[in-house]
Amino acid sequence: MLPFLLKPYLKRVLWGGSSIAAFKGIDIPFDHVGESWEVSAMEGCGSVVANGPYAGTDFAGLCASMGSELLGKRIYDRYGGEFPILIKYIDAVGDLSVQVHPGDDIAYSRHGCRGKSEMWYIVGAEPGSRLSLGFSTEIDADEFESRVKDGTISDVLATFATHPGDVFYIPAGRVHAVGAGNFLVEVQLASDITYRIHDYNRRDKDGRLRELHIAEARDAIDYSVQSDYRSYPDGERLISSPFFSVDKINLSDDDSRTVCSDVFSVVMCIDGCIKAECEGHALEVPRGHTLFVPASTKVNLSGRSTLLLVVP
Repeated sequence: MLPFLLKPYLKRVLWGGSSIAAFKGIDIPFDHVGESWEVSAMEGCGSVVANGPYAGTDFAGLCASMGSELLGKRIYDRYGGEFPILIKYIDAVGDLSVQVHPGDDIAYSRHGCRGKSEMWYIVGAEPGSRLSLGFSTEIDADEFESRVKDGTISDVLATFATHPGDVFYIPAGRVHAVGAGNFLVEVQLASDITYRIHDYNRRDKDGRLRELHIAEARDAIDYSVQSDYRSYPDGERLISSPFFSVDKINLSDDDSRTVCSDVFSVVMCIDGCIKAECEGHALEVPRGHTLFVPASTKVNLSGRSTLLLVVP
């Protein structure tokens, strides 16, 4: 089965901007695009196959029909045929809410779905951009609830200046917030369960305050404190987690890289342009676009570029 490009699901949000269109080199006929769901089988927000014999096919439907042939037997057996991850670009012109995602136990008991862990790779950051991740000082559930009510929860969050190339891993239970000015890749488990803790008293398009989930978050939070919440690459490997690995690969004009795994792989071109060759077929992957490589498919990548390789 040949690799193929995916057309993303574009999501409008209060804090979104226009960088996704410029980065991908595409026209988007609406504004405030905060997220581009590059590889998604989420209901109502799925990506679509963009080329080849399955062009125009809903990605979730393709996963359901192709099963282990597309995903790989190990992933098919582990996740029961459901596509396990969601990959997106995020353009934060405004601050995102302070939030937390529950782990599997809470997510399954309350919502009937898996929990959510994720990682961030900073593609671009405006001067002064920051994000918050974890607590800077020890608090308990009662102090958490008190600080949310009096608006001081941000005072006890660990905050970091961001720069292109920074990497952060956010396990379920860790409080976090993306600050304005960050453009990033997010790789996460395929769950959309988010408990919003603090939202700066913003109102939606209808003038209503957005819903908070304080009671739900109270029991889902990991209140432990770490000395450093950043992740540090080990060579090309940015992240190794129980759910996915992410590598950053830089190719020069004379370099090439072969990708082949017993499970599917995802290649994101974050700079330059990739030429993908497989079984006599060649495909161009420009900056900002995403290539899906089915299980056991061997593809050769070349061309001056920087790419992220995601493997479950």
